[in-house]
Amino acid sequence: MGVKEDLLQVENWEQWEFFVGATIRHKILNFRWDTVVVYGPAHHDLSLNFLQELRIRCRGATLPVVIGGDFNLVRSVRDKSSGLGEDHLMRAFNDFIEEFDLREVHRVGPRFTWTK
Repeated sequence: MGVKEDLLQVENWEQWEFFVGATIRHKILNFRWDTVVVYGPAHHDLSLNFLQELRIRCRGATLPVVIGGDFNLVRSVRDKSSGLGEDHLMRAFNDFIEEFDLREVHRVGPRFTWTK
């Protein structure tokens, strides 16, 4: 993860098992936020540990948080080409998204849109 240093300053770095985070400050606006880049485990026996670690990080947040990366989880079987999924993991992922009122940002051409 990097930033455009003439505009942004990294104030703090953190590394956990499933993510890397940074506190970033916009030098002109003096606006600060946390960016968290995740990589969820490919082996789903660790998925609940991943969500718990991320839950601990988000509950401790004092600044706005932007989370991105690869969760390696799906919200419903419609998201899987096989049409198969583990109900308890989909429920846990959806509960996490709801708990923190997360929004998904979709890239469409040069613009971004978001949905709940």
